[in-house]
Amino acid sequence: MPKIWFSYSTVHGLDADEPYNSPYSIAWNLGRYLRRCALECGYQFEYRNLDDKSPAQLFHGDIVVGHTWWDGGFMDIALDSPAYKFILQPYQHYMVSEGDIPRLKEMFAKADHLLLITGQYWWDTMKDGPFADWQARATRIDMAVNPNMHPLSKRFWNEPGKRKFLCMGTDRPYKGLDQVAHLMQMSGAHLGYYGDAQAQTFMHVPSFTHYGGALLNEAKQAQITSEYDFFITLGRADANPTTLLEAACWGLLPLCNPRSGYWPEEPFMGLVDPGTPDADLINLAVLEGLQTMKERDLYKHQQRIRDYVIRNHGWEKFNRTVWSEISKVL
Repeated sequence: MPKIWFSYSTVHGLDADEPYNSPYSIAWNLGRYLRRCALECGYQFEYRNLDDKSPAQLFHGDIVVGHTWWDGGFMDIALDSPAYKFILQPYQHYMVSEGDIPRLKEMFAKADHLLLITGQYWWDTMKDGPFADWQARATRIDMAVNPNMHPLSKRFWNEPGKRKFLCMGTDRPYKGLDQVAHLMQMSGAHLGYYGDAQAQTFMHVPSFTHYGGALLNEAKQAQITSEYDFFITLGRADANPTTLLEAACWGLLPLCNPRSGYWPEEPFMGLVDPGTPDADLINLAVLEGLQTMKERDLYKHQQRIRDYVIRNHGWEKFNRTVWSEISKVL
């Protein structure tokens, strides 16, 4: 009997409680969906951790869906097999290390199809990047979130002129936290940060609160969210971050630039990429406009954005997109 193999995260199994954040949320949600679909179609199903290097026998007729891993692992074994191979992973091409490009090209060349979790900006500019040759056999997928795990907690807005901004994420360069800090330094508005970056990144922001990097329970998250009005990101090369979707579900209004992984147009609030002519002036004007926006308009934006995320970034759509591609080769 043929088998569908799935490999994504390194920690959570498919029968644990639903995990809070990606990449574990992808493994849990998509893995359980693929397992059910596989069994319904008469396939066996097997899940492997990303870093699993134990032997595996994959045959012609088997199907593999998995994320590549920097230190070998299951996909290195699978990509040399006769199975039909899907690579599933986040994608951006602006800050890929020169040393990583040859290895990724080699792995992409062994795959039959790419399933790329990526924003529209990265998809539209893929033809100009180092992986342009693979776009013809790739499918773009929007990142997903479970809104029930991120319930609406933003009910009231701060007074005009005293509205606050929240950012989240790691201190890796592609996240652009230094760019957020630079803008908030000029703005003078209060910035809150949840993540593992060092406080010195924000040392010149005049009004700043650091909430650390430990996972928040729902009560603490709701308390923090209620104090802020906007979620801000200025990514250099973020594929399709979950944090923006989570913030939108909580009720914060997201501000983003093209390289953050989401188009900064309706329904999201638009910022331009740092380095664009007059970027500081343009982005400051956006922040100043939000400080004086009428409350009824803030509520309208909140509802529209939250509805958009629920409609376009749910797990049902994510899972169906992946299964649609798999179904073509069953």
